[in-house]
Amino acid sequence: MALFQFLVQKIGLPVLAYFAITKGLEAWKDQKLGKLVVIVLIGGFLYFFMEDPQAVLKATAPFWKLLPNIFN
Repeated sequence: MALFQFLVQKIGLPVLAYFAITKGLEAWKDQKLGKLVVIVLIGGFLYFFMEDPQAVLKATAPFWKLLPNIFN
């Protein structure tokens, strides 16, 4: 887990920030507010997932347990 945290801090977060900022500026330039909101939401989720993936997987566990029942 320590290696994962190290890689996230040194590589993952700067890459995530770069893509979020470039896509956000592109959406801002094209005046697409909806796309900008989606970029912020997805970027926030990815940041939260990269910081603590176990918490995200535990928080979404009830959803994943109900998903097979929906499609049966």
